[in-house]
Amino acid sequence: MNRTIGMAPQRQEQLFQISDFLPDATWAIDTSGTVIAWNKAAEELTGVKSEDMVGKGNFEYSLPFYGARRPMLIDLSIASDQEQEEGYEYFSRTNDVVEATMFVTHLPVGGLFLWAKARNLVDDSGAITGAIETVRDLTEIKHRQEITIQMEKTRVTGGLAAGVAHHINNPLGVIMQNIQNIERRISGSLTANDRVAAETGLDFEKMQHYLKQRGIFELLEMISAAGMRVTDIITRLTDTHATFHTGADHASRHEDKTTLNKPFTNKDRHESSHINIAG
Repeated sequence: MNRTIGMAPQRQEQLFQISDFLPDATWAIDTSGTVIAWNKAAEELTGVKSEDMVGKGNFEYSLPFYGARRPMLIDLSIASDQEQEEGYEYFSRTNDVVEATMFVTHLPVGGLFLWAKARNLVDDSGAITGAIETVRDLTEIKHRQEITIQMEKTRVTGGLAAGVAHHINNPLGVIMQNIQNIERRISGSLTANDRVAAETGLDFEKMQHYLKQRGIFELLEMISAAGMRVTDIITRLTDTHATFHTGADHASRHEDKTTLNKPFTNKDRHESSHINIAG
């Protein structure tokens, strides 16, 4: 769509005053692509003063965000560009209102995850006089959501591991107990062993010599040591699972779940879809 319609100076000043009051970074352009408003929040986010931005065109407003001159969401509200739209992490269009999320890396504070919304500005006759865009830093909320997701994965994994550990414990206990029984029943220090050997005609000393020569005692020690390692692993798994639940329960009492699960709402977003600036 051609940018041919201008905006009356008094309307431009009115738009500037309104946008300057908004808490989110907000700017506007006229139909030639010239910046006509750049609010204080935009100054704080980008480090670029209003007097250094207002009056400039040729995608000047994209430089602080991308380090290059390129269309932004404000331009896509006027004219769609499929290639540009596909470059956003999330993008939606409802009539002339566009909304998107993106990660930018050229801002003074470093990489930020931003939510943005833009729409056309129109005069009383419905003719397009420009466009306006507002962006909000959702980096902290995004980070907290990722932590929440990771905690949930850990909880599920920990629960599965604890369940598996419970089922392993029973047969492992049988193995460990019977290793001890075997070691006692081939020992020469038990009267019961000597008695049974005598009753069956077994030379107990020769049997022990055979077992020693074949490394049976060492094998039993290896099995016992491996069993102890498994026991230690199971203990750590169950302890970690219990610790996670204790910490998660404590954190849940201090965490605003609404903020975590619903980072922004329609009420939070400025109703820019109702802005009507006459030319």
